[in-house]
Formats: sequence, structure tokens, C-alpha cells
Amino acid sequence: MRKWKFVSGFMAFLFLLELIRIPFKTDPEISDFLSVIFSGFSLFPIFGYAYRLAIGNKPIAITTFGLNAALALIPLLFGCWAVINDPGIASFIVLSILILLMGIYLYPQFMYAFKSDELWDENA
Repeated sequence: MRKWKFVSGFMAFLFLLELIRIPFKTDPEISDFLSVIFSGFSLFPIFGYAYRLAIGNKPIAITTFGLNAALALIPLLFGCWAVINDPGIASFIVLSILILLMGIYLYPQFMYAFKSDELWDENA
């Protein structure tokens, strides 16, 4: 679980950077605030899986995973479109890295929402 604690800490660091960046923008938009809020909610299942803590409840974890999985499809579709339109080793490598990063981001959320029944049972 140490690797997931590292991923959790790294994601929290990225969230903190995103949060600190907002006051320094010359023209913050509503999408900036929504992005920070959504990123913050996405930290709960990653942190909960890494430290084996039940944060919130199972339906919230499932909803968070579903939203993140749906939003992760957008860059994946653009990456596939880029590989189809410009097949080459560089675009394939970029798509492979994108898939790897999405897997690292979504795996703890999936495990937390669907494969941590003992965690939900003992804290419900």
C-alpha cells in the first residue's frame, strides 16, 4: 500500500498547487473553481484506499469513480483520434503514457468503490 500512499500524497500536492494557483490568476473562471472542487472530491477515494479509511459512503465513492472514469474518456478519445490521424511512434508513446496515468488515477478509486466491501462493512 506504500505506492498508493505515494500516489495519494502526489495527488494531494497537485491539488494544493491547483488551489494555490487560483488567487494568482488574472481572470479566474468558474471552470477553475469547479476543477479544484472536483479534484478535491476525487482525493477522498484515493486517500481512503491508500490508508484503508472509509470516507463518506459507498454510493459517493461509486459516483466519484463514475464521474472520473467518464471524464477520463475525453482525453483518451482525443489520444486515439490523434493516433488514428497521425500514426507514429511518438503519438503511440504519448497515448500509452496517457493510458498508464489514467490507470494509476482510476485504479484506487475503482478498488475503493467496488472492491473494499470489508472497509464499508466495518465502518457502516
